[in-house]
Amino acid sequence: MAEQDIAKTTNTKPEVTNGLAIAGFICSFFVSVLGIILGAVALGQIKKTGEGGKGLATAGIVIGAVSMVISIIAIVFFVIISVSTTGTVIDYYDNMMTDMMTEFRDNYNDARNDSYDDNDRYNDEYNDFYDRVLEQYNDSGSYNYDYN
Repeated sequence: MAEQDIAKTTNTKPEVTNGLAIAGFICSFFVSVLGIILGAVALGQIKKTGEGGKGLATAGIVIGAVSMVISIIAIVFFVIISVSTTGTVIDYYDNMMTDMMTEFRDNYNDARNDSYDDNDRYNDEYNDFYDRVLEQYNDSGSYNYDYN
């Protein structure tokens, strides 16, 4: 009887590992969705055929799912960060433009108060420049200025 038990254990064929289980495990590290799909298909095939690789298929599904969850959390985090900082960037440029125009207007008024003989020419140059700057800034859609 003991010889028959030994014969049964030594004559078994080596278990064949399901190829999709191996592929699903490997893919789960690089393309998590593909790892999940291949792992699930491999589990179905393993149930039908009795092949080995159930652990690899399960690991592919678990690793792929964890990778996907981490990726989604990272994407949501970066979107929230980029949306929350957008307002500060626009405010920075808006304040910079306002400061520049205020400084330009103050310099113009200082120069105008000096004794220039050609005030009309200087006034025209100022208006042209001021209008050009505001036009360019308004075209960007981030600054609206009342000309009055």
